[in-house]
Amino acid sequence: MNNSLQDEPTVLPQFPGGINEMRTRVSKSFDGSKLEAGKPKGLLKADILYTVNANGNVVNVKVAGNNESFNNEALISFKKANENVIWKPAEKDGRPVNYAMRLPLTMSFE
Repeated sequence: MNNSLQDEPTVLPQFPGGINEMRTRVSKSFDGSKLEAGKPKGLLKADILYTVNANGNVVNVKVAGNNESFNNEALISFKKANENVIWKPAEKDGRPVNYAMRLPLTMSFE
């Protein structure tokens, strides 16, 4: 598939209150006590992949990272942060369109 700049939306999806508000909600609902293998040390990273559909709903949420329990908790906290939330969808030529997004998540454990 050819993804030229012409295929890009003219307006990107927006979380109510902005992306930092969403990051705050994700971190507040993240429960580090649910991570397996005792207490992890160092940095844990995951990418949360999702689509904001034309209706402003978050769909097709997946998490990719090296630590399965961190990924699971990232998925749970991301879904909680988006419960009952309608995004402003991406727009192309004035029409709402689906848009795939990625949110990198990094947490440090001591």
